[in-house]
Amino acid sequence: MKKYTLLFLLITATSFYSQERFGAGISLGFSFPVGDWSKVYNPGFGGDFSFGYYLEDNLSLYASIGVTNWSLDNEKFNGEVNAPGKFDLDGSVQALPVLIGLKWIFMNEGFSPFILIEAGLYNYSVDIAGKYIDEDGDVSIVSAINETFRESGFNFGLGFEKELEANLKLEIRGKYHLVSNGKTYDYGDGNNQYIVGTNQFISFSAGVYFKF
Repeated sequence: MKKYTLLFLLITATSFYSQERFGAGISLGFSFPVGDWSKVYNPGFGGDFSFGYYLEDNLSLYASIGVTNWSLDNEKFNGEVNAPGKFDLDGSVQALPVLIGLKWIFMNEGFSPFILIEAGLYNYSVDIAGKYIDEDGDVSIVSAINETFRESGFNFGLGFEKELEANLKLEIRGKYHLVSNGKTYDYGDGNNQYIVGTNQFISFSAGVYFKF
């Protein structure tokens, strides 16, 4: 009896894995701040890794982790604050999103468009430091910002898959990241100067996805 039980489990496991229900992918791309955030930050660059399970041939449940970094644009910032002097800052925002998503694939031979939705946490790190040079040329060190925090987010996106070979696909997608809260910091000499620390953004990426 034990022998037949082991044989049954072996056949079941083989059948389960032969269905090629799992997938893993990696991608790289650019992210563009939206709203007030775009006024003082440059486009960012980053990537992500995902691991998924196909609930149906055209429906995938997946988890992903990624990282994106945006740098502060001094020229844009000085134009926004319109201070008598000039700020010389070195600043960046880094996001590490941990997300769960669903992807609906419109199956087509060789080329398959899809839509996706995601939700999860964005782990942020903000680092800003530098100096302020007033109209007389006097230099003062401004208060540094070094902070980490989390925000919840909900995303939606579009993309397509193109088969490169059996079980290997090229994936290109665009997403709108709806971060729940924007964070701002008062900066400078109290004349309503600020830096936006977080906000929504749009990302475009390309990568490969392997089904097994």
